Amino acid sequence: MITITFLAIGFIGLLLATAAFPILGITAQMANRRNSRASSQGGQLASLAILIPAHNEAGKIGRTLTTIRDAIATYQKENPSLRVSIIVGADGCSDETAAIAQEYNARVITSGKSLGKWGMIKYLLDQAWAFEWVAFVDAGSLWPDVLISSVVRSIEADGRVMAVAPSYSNSAAGSIARVTWGIERVLKSLENFAGGPISVHGATVFYRTDQVMEAMRALESHESWLNDDVAVPLMMRILFPRYSTVYLPSVTVGDMQGEAHGREYGRRRRMALGNLEWVQRIGVRGTTSVRCLQLRRIFRMMWAYWVICLAVGCFLFVGSFLELATLSLLTLAAAATLLVVLIPTLAQRTGGRSLRKLASGLDVARASLATP
Repeated sequence: MITITFLAIGFIGLLLATAAFPILGITAQMANRRNSRASSQGGQLASLAILIPAHNEAGKIGRTLTTIRDAIATYQKENPSLRVSIIVGADGCSDETAAIAQEYNARVITSGKSLGKWGMIKYLLDQAWAFEWVAFVDAGSLWPDVLISSVVRSIEADGRVMAVAPSYSNSAAGSIARVTWGIERVLKSLENFAGGPISVHGATVFYRTDQVMEAMRALESHESWLNDDVAVPLMMRILFPRYSTVYLPSVTVGDMQGEAHGREYGRRRRMALGNLEWVQRIGVRGTTSVRCLQLRRIFRMMWAYWVICLAVGCFLFVGSFLELATLSLLTLAAAATLLVVLIPTLAQRTGGRSLRKLASGLDVARASLATP
Protein backbone atom coordinates (compact mmCIF):
# COMPACT_ATOMS: atom_id res chain seq x y z
CA MET A 1 0.00 0.00 0.00
CA ILE A 2 2.79 2.45 0.86
CA THR A 3 4.36 1.82 -2.54
CA ILE A 4 1.13 2.71 -4.33
CA THR A 5 0.74 5.80 -2.13
CA PHE A 6 4.17 7.16 -3.05
CA LEU A 7 3.66 6.42 -6.74
CA ALA A 8 0.20 8.01 -6.74
CA ILE A 9 1.35 11.16 -4.95
CA GLY A 10 4.31 11.58 -7.27
CA PHE A 11 2.37 10.90 -10.46
CA ILE A 12 -0.60 13.11 -9.57
CA GLY A 13 1.68 15.90 -8.33
CA LEU A 14 3.70 15.94 -11.56
CA LEU A 15 0.54 15.73 -13.67
CA LEU A 16 -0.94 18.76 -11.90
CA ALA A 17 2.40 20.58 -12.15
CA THR A 18 2.53 20.05 -15.91
CA ALA A 19 -0.28 19.42 -18.38
CA ALA A 20 -3.47 18.82 -16.35
CA PHE A 21 -4.30 22.38 -15.36
CA PRO A 22 -3.37 23.96 -18.73
CA ILE A 23 -5.73 21.53 -20.48
CA LEU A 24 -8.52 22.51 -18.08
CA GLY A 25 -7.62 26.16 -18.67
CA ILE A 26 -7.83 25.72 -22.44
CA THR A 27 -11.35 24.32 -22.11
CA ALA A 28 -12.40 27.29 -19.98
CA GLN A 29 -10.70 29.77 -22.31
CA MET A 30 -12.54 28.41 -25.34
CA ALA A 31 -15.85 29.14 -23.62
CA ASN A 32 -14.59 32.57 -22.58
CA ARG A 33 -13.51 33.45 -26.13
CA ARG A 34 -16.94 32.54 -27.52
CA ASN A 35 -18.45 35.22 -25.27
CA SER A 36 -15.65 37.75 -25.82
CA ARG A 37 -16.39 41.20 -27.15
CA ALA A 38 -12.74 42.20 -27.49
CA SER A 39 -11.63 42.79 -31.06
CA SER A 40 -9.78 39.92 -32.70
CA GLN A 41 -8.70 42.18 -35.56
CA GLY A 42 -4.99 42.78 -35.81
CA GLY A 43 -3.28 45.42 -33.69
CA GLN A 44 -0.17 47.43 -34.46
CA LEU A 45 3.12 48.51 -32.94
CA ALA A 46 3.63 52.18 -33.78
CA SER A 47 5.88 53.12 -30.85
CA LEU A 48 8.02 51.19 -28.39
CA ALA A 49 9.94 52.18 -25.26
CA ILE A 50 12.63 49.70 -24.19
CA LEU A 51 13.13 49.98 -20.42
CA ILE A 52 16.29 48.56 -18.82
CA PRO A 53 16.70 48.79 -15.03
CA ALA A 54 20.39 48.36 -14.21
CA HIS A 55 22.47 48.30 -11.04
CA ASN A 56 26.23 48.18 -11.61
CA GLU A 57 25.91 46.40 -14.96
CA ALA A 58 28.91 47.97 -16.73
CA GLY A 59 30.13 44.54 -17.76
CA LYS A 60 26.87 43.64 -19.49
CA ILE A 61 24.97 46.73 -20.58
CA GLY A 62 27.07 47.38 -23.70
CA ARG A 63 26.48 43.97 -25.24
CA THR A 64 22.79 44.08 -24.35
CA LEU A 65 22.38 47.47 -26.06
CA THR A 66 24.30 46.22 -29.10
CA THR A 67 21.89 43.34 -29.65
CA ILE A 68 18.88 45.60 -29.04
CA ARG A 69 20.09 48.13 -31.59
CA ASP A 70 20.73 45.34 -34.10
CA ALA A 71 17.16 44.06 -33.65
CA ILE A 72 15.78 47.58 -34.09
CA ALA A 73 17.85 48.11 -37.24
CA THR A 74 16.71 44.78 -38.67
CA TYR A 75 13.06 45.68 -38.21
CA GLN A 76 13.35 49.30 -39.36
CA LYS A 77 14.90 48.26 -42.67
CA GLU A 78 11.40 47.26 -43.74
CA ASN A 79 9.40 49.39 -41.30
CA PRO A 80 11.16 52.73 -40.78
CA SER A 81 8.09 54.37 -39.20
CA LEU A 82 8.47 52.56 -35.87
CA ARG A 83 9.31 55.06 -33.11
CA VAL A 84 11.70 53.53 -30.58
CA SER A 85 13.32 54.87 -27.43
CA ILE A 86 15.81 53.03 -25.22
CA ILE A 87 15.72 54.17 -21.60
CA VAL A 88 18.26 52.83 -19.10
CA GLY A 89 17.60 53.30 -15.40
CA ALA A 90 20.96 53.48 -13.62
CA ASP A 91 19.83 52.46 -10.16
CA GLY A 92 22.33 53.71 -7.61
CA CYS A 93 25.25 52.65 -9.81
CA SER A 94 28.83 53.13 -8.65
CA ASP A 95 30.40 51.92 -11.91
CA GLU A 96 30.32 53.07 -15.54
CA THR A 97 26.84 51.72 -16.39
CA ALA A 98 25.37 55.17 -17.15
CA ALA A 99 28.36 56.32 -19.21
CA ILE A 100 28.38 53.15 -21.32
CA ALA A 101 24.63 53.41 -21.95
CA GLN A 102 25.05 57.00 -23.13
CA GLU A 103 27.70 55.86 -25.61
CA TYR A 104 24.95 53.79 -27.25
CA ASN A 105 22.67 56.87 -27.44
CA ALA A 106 20.33 55.48 -24.83
CA ARG A 107 18.44 57.90 -22.62
CA VAL A 108 19.79 57.43 -19.10
CA ILE A 109 17.88 58.11 -15.91
CA THR A 110 19.84 57.96 -12.67
CA SER A 111 18.67 57.62 -9.09
CA GLY A 112 20.56 59.05 -6.17
CA LYS A 113 19.87 55.98 -4.09
CA SER A 114 19.04 52.42 -5.04
CA LEU A 115 15.33 51.98 -5.73
CA GLY A 116 15.55 48.25 -6.30
CA LYS A 117 14.42 46.60 -9.51
CA TRP A 118 10.71 47.03 -8.80
CA GLY A 119 11.09 50.69 -7.88
CA MET A 120 13.18 51.41 -10.97
CA ILE A 121 10.69 49.62 -13.24
CA LYS A 122 7.90 51.87 -11.94
CA TYR A 123 10.10 54.94 -12.39
CA LEU A 124 10.99 53.99 -15.97
CA LEU A 125 7.39 53.17 -16.82
CA ASP A 126 6.34 56.66 -15.75
CA GLN A 127 8.68 58.03 -18.42
CA ALA A 128 7.12 55.88 -21.16
CA TRP A 129 3.44 56.88 -20.98
CA ALA A 130 3.54 58.34 -24.52
CA PHE A 131 4.54 55.00 -26.10
CA GLU A 132 2.01 52.42 -27.21
CA TRP A 133 4.13 49.47 -26.08
CA VAL A 134 6.98 49.00 -23.60
CA ALA A 135 9.56 46.24 -23.18
CA PHE A 136 10.97 45.35 -19.76
CA VAL A 137 14.54 44.13 -20.36
CA ASP A 138 17.16 42.81 -17.94
CA ALA A 139 20.74 43.96 -18.36
CA GLY A 140 22.62 40.97 -19.72
CA SER A 141 19.82 39.96 -22.10
CA LEU A 142 20.86 39.20 -25.67
CA TRP A 143 18.22 39.84 -28.34
CA PRO A 144 18.04 37.90 -31.59
CA ASP A 145 17.78 40.12 -34.69
CA VAL A 146 14.27 38.83 -35.44
CA LEU A 147 12.79 39.61 -32.02
CA ILE A 148 10.89 42.81 -32.83
CA SER A 149 9.65 41.37 -36.12
CA SER A 150 8.32 38.31 -34.29
CA VAL A 151 6.62 40.43 -31.64
CA VAL A 152 4.98 42.62 -34.26
CA ARG A 153 3.62 39.57 -36.09
CA SER A 154 1.94 38.41 -32.88
CA ILE A 155 0.43 41.83 -32.27
CA GLU A 156 -0.81 42.20 -35.84
CA ALA A 157 -2.35 38.73 -35.79
CA ASP A 158 -4.75 39.47 -32.92
CA GLY A 159 -5.92 42.76 -31.43
CA ARG A 160 -6.49 41.03 -28.09
CA VAL A 161 -2.75 40.60 -27.44
CA MET A 162 -1.59 42.67 -24.46
CA ALA A 163 1.80 41.04 -23.80
CA VAL A 164 4.40 39.08 -25.75
CA ALA A 165 7.16 37.04 -24.14
CA PRO A 166 10.02 35.30 -25.99
CA SER A 167 11.62 32.11 -24.78
CA TYR A 168 14.81 32.13 -22.72
CA SER A 169 18.17 30.43 -22.93
CA ASN A 170 21.28 30.39 -20.76
CA SER A 171 24.17 28.50 -22.33
CA ALA A 172 25.90 28.22 -18.94
CA ALA A 173 22.91 26.53 -17.27
CA GLY A 174 23.28 23.15 -15.63
CA SER A 175 21.65 20.04 -17.03
CA ILE A 176 18.74 20.03 -14.57
CA ALA A 177 18.02 23.70 -15.27
CA ARG A 178 18.05 23.05 -19.04
CA VAL A 179 15.67 20.12 -18.66
CA THR A 180 13.23 22.11 -16.49
CA TRP A 181 13.31 25.03 -18.91
CA GLY A 182 12.76 22.71 -21.84
CA ILE A 183 9.67 21.29 -20.13
CA GLU A 184 8.48 24.80 -19.26
CA ARG A 185 8.89 25.87 -22.89
CA VAL A 186 6.48 23.13 -23.96
CA LEU A 187 4.01 23.90 -21.17
CA LYS A 188 4.03 27.65 -21.78
CA SER A 189 3.38 26.96 -25.46
CA LEU A 190 0.38 24.90 -24.37
CA GLU A 191 -0.76 27.74 -22.12
CA ASN A 192 -0.97 30.00 -25.18
CA PHE A 193 -4.27 28.24 -25.90
CA ALA A 194 -5.52 29.15 -22.40
CA GLY A 195 -4.97 32.88 -22.87
CA GLY A 196 -1.22 32.78 -22.36
CA PRO A 197 1.15 32.19 -19.42
CA ILE A 198 0.64 33.97 -16.12
CA SER A 199 4.41 33.92 -15.61
CA VAL A 200 7.19 34.68 -18.08
CA HIS A 201 10.95 35.02 -17.94
CA GLY A 202 11.94 38.54 -16.96
CA ALA A 203 14.87 38.76 -19.39
CA THR A 204 12.56 40.45 -21.92
CA VAL A 205 8.79 41.00 -21.93
CA PHE A 206 6.71 43.30 -24.16
CA TYR A 207 3.58 44.91 -22.68
CA ARG A 208 0.82 47.17 -23.98
CA THR A 209 1.53 50.37 -22.05
CA ASP A 210 -1.93 51.36 -20.83
CA GLN A 211 -2.69 47.87 -19.57
CA VAL A 212 0.63 47.29 -17.82
CA MET A 213 0.28 50.69 -16.12
CA GLU A 214 -3.09 49.67 -14.75
CA ALA A 215 -1.64 46.38 -13.55
CA MET A 216 1.20 48.21 -11.80
CA ARG A 217 -1.32 50.47 -10.05
CA ALA A 218 -3.23 47.40 -8.88
CA LEU A 219 0.01 46.03 -7.39
CA GLU A 220 0.87 49.21 -5.48
CA SER A 221 -0.70 47.84 -2.29
CA HIS A 222 2.61 46.02 -1.82
CA GLU A 223 5.76 48.17 -1.75
CA SER A 224 7.89 45.78 -3.77
CA TRP A 225 7.56 42.46 -5.58
CA LEU A 226 10.34 39.89 -5.81
CA ASN A 227 9.13 38.39 -9.10
CA ASP A 228 7.90 41.11 -11.46
CA ASP A 229 7.81 38.51 -14.23
CA VAL A 230 5.00 36.74 -12.35
CA ALA A 231 3.17 39.53 -10.52
CA VAL A 232 2.74 41.78 -13.59
CA PRO A 233 1.55 39.26 -16.23
CA LEU A 234 -0.65 37.54 -13.64
CA MET A 235 -2.33 40.80 -12.65
CA MET A 236 -2.84 41.69 -16.31
CA ARG A 237 -4.55 38.36 -16.94
CA ILE A 238 -6.80 39.00 -13.91
CA LEU A 239 -7.68 42.59 -14.88
CA PHE A 240 -8.13 41.97 -18.61
CA PRO A 241 -9.67 38.50 -19.02
CA ARG A 242 -10.63 39.13 -22.66
CA TYR A 243 -7.02 39.78 -23.65
CA SER A 244 -4.10 37.40 -23.94
CA THR A 245 -0.38 36.96 -23.43
CA VAL A 246 1.57 35.34 -26.27
CA TYR A 247 4.58 33.14 -25.60
CA LEU A 248 7.08 32.72 -28.46
CA PRO A 249 8.83 29.34 -27.98
CA SER A 250 10.83 29.62 -31.22
CA VAL A 251 12.25 33.08 -30.48
CA THR A 252 14.90 32.93 -27.79
CA VAL A 253 16.48 35.72 -25.75
CA GLY A 254 19.92 34.78 -24.43
CA ASP A 255 21.41 35.62 -21.06
CA MET A 256 25.00 36.57 -20.24
CA GLN A 257 24.50 35.54 -16.62
CA GLY A 258 26.32 32.31 -15.89
CA GLU A 259 24.92 29.92 -13.30
CA ALA A 260 27.27 29.28 -10.40
CA HIS A 261 26.66 26.94 -7.51
CA GLY A 262 25.42 28.92 -4.50
CA ARG A 263 24.49 31.98 -6.54
CA GLU A 264 22.02 29.92 -8.56
CA TYR A 265 20.53 28.54 -5.35
CA GLY A 266 20.13 32.09 -4.05
CA ARG A 267 18.37 33.14 -7.25
CA ARG A 268 16.09 30.11 -7.22
CA ARG A 269 15.40 30.66 -3.53
CA ARG A 270 14.36 34.26 -4.29
CA MET A 271 12.08 33.00 -7.06
CA ALA A 272 10.49 30.52 -4.65
CA LEU A 273 9.89 33.30 -2.12
CA GLY A 274 8.45 35.44 -4.92
CA ASN A 275 6.02 32.65 -5.80
CA LEU A 276 4.89 32.40 -2.20
CA GLU A 277 4.52 36.18 -2.21
CA TRP A 278 1.98 36.30 -5.03
CA VAL A 279 0.09 33.32 -3.61
CA GLN A 280 -0.29 35.20 -0.33
CA ARG A 281 -0.95 38.71 -1.65
CA ILE A 282 -2.82 38.09 -4.91
CA GLY A 283 -4.30 34.68 -4.24
CA VAL A 284 -5.91 32.30 -6.70
CA ARG A 285 -8.46 34.42 -8.52
CA GLY A 286 -9.57 35.59 -11.93
CA THR A 287 -11.29 33.60 -14.65
CA THR A 288 -11.34 29.83 -14.55
CA SER A 289 -8.52 29.61 -17.08
CA VAL A 290 -6.36 32.01 -15.05
CA ARG A 291 -7.02 30.10 -11.85
CA CYS A 292 -6.05 26.85 -13.55
CA LEU A 293 -2.69 28.30 -14.59
CA GLN A 294 -2.14 29.66 -11.09
CA LEU A 295 -2.76 26.23 -9.61
CA ARG A 296 -0.27 24.67 -12.03
CA ARG A 297 2.38 27.12 -10.89
CA ILE A 298 1.68 26.30 -7.23
CA PHE A 299 2.12 22.58 -7.88
CA ARG A 300 5.18 23.33 -10.01
CA MET A 301 6.89 25.05 -7.05
CA MET A 302 7.20 21.69 -5.33
CA TRP A 303 8.15 19.57 -8.34
CA ALA A 304 11.13 18.07 -6.50
CA TYR A 305 8.78 16.53 -3.92
CA TRP A 306 6.75 14.82 -6.64
CA VAL A 307 9.94 13.45 -8.23
CA ILE A 308 11.13 12.14 -4.86
CA CYS A 309 7.78 10.43 -4.23
CA LEU A 310 7.98 8.73 -7.61
CA ALA A 311 11.57 7.66 -7.00
CA VAL A 312 10.74 6.23 -3.57
CA GLY A 313 7.72 4.42 -5.00
CA CYS A 314 9.79 2.93 -7.82
CA PHE A 315 12.52 1.76 -5.43
CA LEU A 316 9.93 0.19 -3.15
CA PHE A 317 8.25 -1.47 -6.11
CA VAL A 318 11.52 -2.99 -7.34
CA GLY A 319 12.55 -3.88 -3.82
CA SER A 320 9.27 -5.72 -3.18
CA PHE A 321 10.08 -8.13 -6.00
CA LEU A 322 13.60 -8.63 -4.79
CA GLU A 323 12.53 -8.60 -1.13
CA LEU A 324 15.05 -5.84 -0.59
CA ALA A 325 12.79 -2.87 0.14
CA THR A 326 14.94 -1.65 3.04
CA LEU A 327 18.11 -1.92 0.97
CA SER A 328 16.41 -0.05 -1.88
CA LEU A 329 15.53 2.86 0.39
CA LEU A 330 19.05 2.93 1.81
CA THR A 331 20.45 2.99 -1.73
CA LEU A 332 18.12 5.86 -2.63
CA ALA A 333 19.14 7.79 0.47
CA ALA A 334 22.83 7.25 -0.31
CA ALA A 335 22.35 8.42 -3.90
CA ALA A 336 20.50 11.53 -2.74
CA THR A 337 23.27 12.32 -0.24
CA LEU A 338 25.87 11.90 -2.97
CA LEU A 339 24.07 14.31 -5.26
CA VAL A 340 23.09 16.97 -2.73
CA VAL A 341 26.18 17.01 -0.51
CA LEU A 342 29.20 15.45 -2.19
CA ILE A 343 28.89 16.89 -5.70
CA PRO A 344 28.51 20.56 -4.58
CA THR A 345 31.50 20.07 -2.25
CA LEU A 346 33.64 18.64 -5.06
CA ALA A 347 32.53 21.46 -7.36
CA GLN A 348 33.75 24.06 -4.88
CA ARG A 349 37.09 22.32 -4.29
CA THR A 350 38.02 21.20 -7.79
CA GLY A 351 36.33 23.90 -9.87
CA GLY A 352 35.56 21.36 -12.60
CA ARG A 353 33.17 22.79 -15.19
CA SER A 354 30.99 19.67 -15.42
CA LEU A 355 30.71 19.43 -11.65
CA ARG A 356 29.87 23.14 -11.38
CA LYS A 357 27.07 22.73 -13.90
CA LEU A 358 25.71 19.69 -12.10
CA ALA A 359 25.92 21.49 -8.76
CA SER A 360 24.07 24.53 -10.12
CA GLY A 361 21.46 22.20 -11.53
CA LEU A 362 21.00 20.60 -8.11
CA ASP A 363 20.44 24.09 -6.72
CA VAL A 364 17.22 24.15 -8.77
CA ALA A 365 15.98 21.06 -6.92
CA ARG A 366 17.16 22.37 -3.55
CA ALA A 367 15.18 25.56 -4.03
CA SER A 368 12.06 23.54 -4.84
CA LEU A 369 12.55 21.49 -1.68
CA ALA A 370 12.99 24.70 0.34
CA THR A 371 9.68 26.17 -0.89
CA PRO A 372 7.53 25.00 2.06
